[in-house]
Order: sequence, then C-alpha cells, then structure tokens
Amino acid sequence: MESDPPQQEEIVVAEPVRPRSPAVLRAVLITSSLGLLISIFRWKLVSIVTVFIEPMIEVAIFGAFFAVLVWALIFAFVPIRAFTRRRFTPFGLALAALLIFVFVPFTELMLKANFYFNLSERTTAVERILRTSGLADTNTSGIGDRVSLPGLSDGDEGFYWHSVQKQMVLFLTFRGILGHFSGFVYSATDALPEDEDFGCRLADSEHLRRDWY
Repeated sequence: MESDPPQQEEIVVAEPVRPRSPAVLRAVLITSSLGLLISIFRWKLVSIVTVFIEPMIEVAIFGAFFAVLVWALIFAFVPIRAFTRRRFTPFGLALAALLIFVFVPFTELMLKANFYFNLSERTTAVERILRTSGLADTNTSGIGDRVSLPGLSDGDEGFYWHSVQKQMVLFLTFRGILGHFSGFVYSATDALPEDEDFGCRLADSEHLRRDWY
C-alpha cells in the first residue's frame, strides 16, 4: 500500500504594515523645500526668468506654503482617527521652515559665499584689466568701459571705471532694470565708490576687505 508523502507546511511571514504618512506632511515637505530653494537661488532665478517673472513664481510658492501651514495647523488641533499619533509633526516642520524663511538672511549669505568663492578668479581678472587698459580716456560720465568677465559677473560682462584718482572694476551680481544694479567693486586705491562712479547714485556699500566693496 502506497501512502501519500507528508505535506510540507507553508510558513507565511507577514510584513508589518507601515503607517502611511498623511498628505499634509508630504505637502509641508514639498512646499518647504521649494521655499528653501527659491530663497537660496533667488537672484540666479531672476537672471534666468527676469525680474518680472521671478516675483510671480515666488508668490505662488510661498502662497502654497502658507496654505499648507494653515492646513497643518488644522490637522494638529482637529485630530483625525487615522492619524492621532504625531499629528503635530507637520505643523512643527512648517513652523520651523517659516522661522528659517523669516530670520535667515539668505541673500546676504549667498552674496558672501559668491564673493569669497570667486575672489581668486576675480582678483586675476582685475590684474589683467588694470595691466591691459590705459588711462588715456578717463571716465567722467556713464557706467564705464565694458569688459568681458565670463562666469564672474552677471551677463558675463562688467565695467571698468577709471579717472585720475581712481581705477575700479564692477562685477555685477544683478544687472537690474532702469539703471538699478548691484555687484562687487574692486577699487585699486581702496577708495570708497561714490555717487557718479559708474554713472549712478550709490544706494549702499559695504567694505568687504582691502580694495573690495
């Protein structure tokens, strides 16, 4: 008499079900990340999409962030049965992001990083300009002589202003519109840039180190 072989028992291992994260948490992470990126690369974005379009992008991103912040607040204080644990997490992250956006001086930090990161190359460019440019035709009006500064100035162009008393090179960080612009100035005599230098009225200046403003 033949007997059937013993059947092997199947062992089923059940994987633990991971609790899904609430949609509000994902929305907080996305809008906070976008807000952080636009805060860091604001002026780079301006140079790409122009000063007219960038503010609309910024308003859209931060508008979405504040809408999500309100959503996270409601989520925290109106508990839903499926998400009773860690319901304050989205609001806490959104609040932390808001404090970062308000109190961290992103523009100042990025300008300082830009200055020191490119200081050596800009110094080399200045030495070349001063060595090859003469003083026969001094600047008494206008923005100065255009000079090629690829990768070192917004638009890859800067300006060389020279008079009997001054020799200065302007590296643009923002070309601006209607005569408004900003940048780093090398002053060969460490003289402070003044009104009418580069054909403009000086709004503000800061001495970064010897010969640089």
